[in-house]
Amino acid sequence: MASLGDVVTASEKLLFAVTTSSSYRGRDDDTQYINTTIMVTNEKLIYTGIQGLLFGTPIAGSIQFNEIKEILHIKGPFGGIILIETTDGQNFKIDCVAKKEVESVTADLQAAIEQAKSMPKGGTSPADEIFKYKQLLDAGVISQAEFDAKKKQLLGL
Repeated sequence: MASLGDVVTASEKLLFAVTTSSSYRGRDDDTQYINTTIMVTNEKLIYTGIQGLLFGTPIAGSIQFNEIKEILHIKGPFGGIILIETTDGQNFKIDCVAKKEVESVTADLQAAIEQAKSMPKGGTSPADEIFKYKQLLDAGVISQAEFDAKKKQLLGL
């Protein structure tokens, strides 16, 4: 399995991360816990965890935002499941999300992804970009009209 350093580049910014645990009764009546971690950077969604309770298989991967078509969740008998449909028709399933948290985790993921999609490439926020253009305006490199137009574009107005 790849380490986090192999999946996240130095230019990426972490916007959201969550680790949830699902529990189930083991054979000897002991409680077993399975952790699932989901992260959103300014470029992609990253997940690690276990797929399937009975014969749990370690999973890890990442999906670029431009490949994500839809994110859904369902509450199964043993925990929540997050389903990610990609633009090329592939489906990814992230099992073992805590049943009581799957709805809020899905909503938080969707919000973080929308935030990341609105960020300019290179990991800067609209506020960072506006600040850069303000410095150009103050230095006389661009006009007030150019600054106002760029500010409007960056804020999506």
